Amino acid sequence: MLQQVELIIPYDSNQWAVQSKDAKKPTKLFTNKADAVEYGKLIAKNKQTGLIIQKRDGSKDEEFNYSE
Repeated sequence: MLQQVELIIPYDSNQWAVQSKDAKKPTKLFTNKADAVEYGKLIAKNKQTGLIIQKRDGSKDEEFNYSE
């Protein structure tokens, strides 16, 4: 499994956060999930790591691997 992973997670009641797995704070917040996913994919591709997208209930929705 990848050591460094970016996450798209629900944040508060109406936002989505892009956050590194071990980070204490989100990298960026979005009001809609599609924008968060687009930004998260860019970050994960640049870092050549994985991306895990969660559903509003916290379960896993999708996972991508951008490692070499």
